Amino acid sequence: MLNTEESNLLQIDKKIKLLNEIVNSSDFKDLSKTFKKSCKYSKRL
Repeated sequence: MLNTEESNLLQIDKKIKLLNEIVNSSDFKDLSKTFKKSCKYSKRL
């Protein structure tokens, strides 16, 4: 049985891996491009 600190670290590690998968997915990259474009557009206004 893991102590609480170790299990917390494991949970954090899992979340980081999940976040990395999301960030590296093509949908997210498209989204960030779109967001950057909209930021540039709003600055022009």
